[in-house]
Amino acid sequence: NVSYYCVMLARGLGITGHEELCEIATGAMLHDLGKLNIPEEILKKPARLSDDEAAVIKRHPTEGFRLLAEREDLNYAQLMMVYQHHERLDGTGYPVGVVGEHIHPWAQICAVVDIYEALTSNRPYRRGLDRTTTFEILDREAGSHINAEMWECWKQIIQNA
Repeated sequence: NVSYYCVMLARGLGITGHEELCEIATGAMLHDLGKLNIPEEILKKPARLSDDEAAVIKRHPTEGFRLLAEREDLNYAQLMMVYQHHERLDGTGYPVGVVGEHIHPWAQICAVVDIYEALTSNRPYRRGLDRTTTFEILDREAGSHINAEMWECWKQIIQNA
């Protein structure tokens, strides 16, 4: 879903080149690759994660980047989708707390739709949230955690779908 959503949002933002959209789709498909190195019992835990378990989860962007960094068939923007999709504009994200414009635009696209997907999907620890609640949460995140322009574009796309 994240890959499909990233392409939808990219198109909504005016990215129309076939090659660039394919690159965005590929980067988005790989964004959580680092979770392959996370124990399944942590990924599927039905209860709140301990601080140590949360720290393990927070390693997945770095692990994904490490797995892909040597590949010659991926570009910098795609690698940043993997590495920076949990960074937040105000610096509260991970893995390194990058701020604002230092977060690659494709990673910002991925962040918006990844959060939307995470909130609306069923998880081992909770049922997916309805659209109204999801919109309220992301409206609060816009501008401080996620790119407000990208969120507004995504919201319009979802409302018109």
